[in-house]
Amino acid sequence: MPSGEYLINFDHELWIAKGTTTSAIPTSTTGLTKVFNLTDASMTSTSSTQNVQDYDSDPTSEKAAVLSISKTMPVVLNLSPGDPGYQILMEVNERGTENLAVQYFRQSAKVPGTLGTGEVRAGIATVTGFNEGRAVAGVGAMTFTLTAFGGSVWYPQGQAAATVTVTTGGSGMTAATYEDVPLIPVGIGGRNITADITVAAGGLVSVAPTIVLGGQNVRVGDVYTVAAADMGGAGVMPTFTVATVA
Repeated sequence: MPSGEYLINFDHELWIAKGTTTSAIPTSTTGLTKVFNLTDASMTSTSSTQNVQDYDSDPTSEKAAVLSISKTMPVVLNLSPGDPGYQILMEVNERGTENLAVQYFRQSAKVPGTLGTGEVRAGIATVTGFNEGRAVAGVGAMTFTLTAFGGSVWYPQGQAAATVTVTTGGSGMTAATYEDVPLIPVGIGGRNITADITVAAGGLVSVAPTIVLGGQNVRVGDVYTVAAADMGGAGVMPTFTVATVA
């Protein structure tokens, strides 16, 4: 984010779907229901730490080691009983003992004047409670507490991938051209990127892949790899670095 450019407010948009604690973390809004009348969906993260000895520096010194991180999201909305998003939240809350959860996909507004897609947080959450109240002018308001279950994913504000370069070519793969292969972030990166990748006779990638789908939330310098199952099932997989975005 360029210096001096700020969001006026968070202006989140939230999509959800009913699932279980073993459901997949969504990478898009496809198949999800938008929660309307939303007034807040800010996330809070807290860490549990324990002091441990740091033998690499001073045997008598201690440092705080993070044991766990928990995340909660108070979802506040003006009450509209007919809203499908509200109904999903209420059902999952009422049936929480049945291993129900929600898949959530929260997108923030992007910085004004910039290109691409605002940052995204996605994951699985249980609905651990709700509160009824009144908003301004007597409008009914509901607050559902979403508690993240397992890991969540953060996609930074970014654009679509235009070109990538070969960072490491891999080895031992079966020579062929593999089409529309999903690119997987190494660490933090974008989503829904695919490319055509050619493995040469020597079992490695030496020519930059051709981007098929540029995806979203991609930044120059992001590093990606691929799954062996999408590349013939054998060998050491290559890695690629985003050179340009569009």
